[in-house]
Amino acid sequence: MTASLACVETAAPATAGTVALARVETHTSVWPALRAWREIEAFSTGSAYQTRGFVLPWFEFVAPGVGASPLIVIGYDGQNRPSVLLPLSLETRGPLRMACFAGGKHSNLNLPLLRPGFAFSAADARKLLDEAARSEARPDIFVLLNQPETWAGAVNPFAALGCTPSPSAAYGATIGADAETFLKRVDSKDTRKKLRSKAAKLAALGPVVFERAADPDRTRTILSAFVAQKTLRFARKHKDPGFAGVAMRGFLDSLATGHGGGAPALDLYALSVGDRIVATYGGLPRGRCWHGLVNSFNPAPELARSSPAELLLRHVIRDLAARGIERFDLGIGESRYKSAITEDRIDLVDVVTPATRLGRIEAPYERLRLAGKRWVKRTPWALSLVEQMRSGPV
Repeated sequence: MTASLACVETAAPATAGTVALARVETHTSVWPALRAWREIEAFSTGSAYQTRGFVLPWFEFVAPGVGASPLIVIGYDGQNRPSVLLPLSLETRGPLRMACFAGGKHSNLNLPLLRPGFAFSAADARKLLDEAARSEARPDIFVLLNQPETWAGAVNPFAALGCTPSPSAAYGATIGADAETFLKRVDSKDTRKKLRSKAAKLAALGPVVFERAADPDRTRTILSAFVAQKTLRFARKHKDPGFAGVAMRGFLDSLATGHGGGAPALDLYALSVGDRIVATYGGLPRGRCWHGLVNSFNPAPELARSSPAELLLRHVIRDLAARGIERFDLGIGESRYKSAITEDRIDLVDVVTPATRLGRIEAPYERLRLAGKRWVKRTPWALSLVEQMRSGPV
């Protein structure tokens, strides 16, 4: 099933009585934007990837290492209320200044935060970018990737600015009020039987415990297990996932324990056998929705053959339903485990729009790069070849 409606709270579409964009502010520091950000975030549609709880830790820990700095664009309505917020980052590549969504590759669903009832058109989206281009940041080009075409019952105005399909889609599903009904719908009788058998094999190795981290100490223990498992798995493929680095660990720790004393943005789940954590899952809750962000499992054969990550994910879904969370997504990228548990394909689009002469020179190359990546992703033999090249010698 293909769906462009993502995992969000549903807001009423704009009507003739709604107000439109009146003025635009841009900030090259997050601090002057926080008051407006806090206000619009409390009312807005949008994913957790545009919230302060996700973006601020990314700017603090990850952005410096990739040479990115804030560019926060805020639109106000005729009543001087903050009504649209676009959290961008500015990256310098030689003489080129490129504006992208904050969060980089860690952000799976990119959108503006919009106040419900705000009549934000494609022309307003263009005005927002034009004002940002005239700011002191002076970006040469906007590269706005991985945007859902529609969101919260309305068309994403930025997707109308000359978009092309993203290389990969995201995947999600609606749980509804009853997790067991959902799981019976997505898991065949044979699958359920196999999972029960695998759970029994795990139980033979020791007491099996599913949990959601309830305090900072347990949160850090689960994070440490995640980093160790991810690093070990990628080491076998001759890759460095980067999760063990100080910046990435700081980012994840801040998400999971709360940035600057705020509420945690990241839920962390674990499956343990005895005193060993054998699988982890982490996601970002927002309203009645949950965005899967990170996961891992212990690759030891006696554990991996029991599919602990699949068992844990089903526990996560049961816990989400118990908490009143009705929808979830598992992020961007094709994978067997996603196909097995989700029902909706969330099609995404990319927008590349130049703002200066240098940007107009760069835009065709950026579009060609994205088209090449999309072709590789959708061509099995080419994707296999690229994965082999990345893995290096066995």
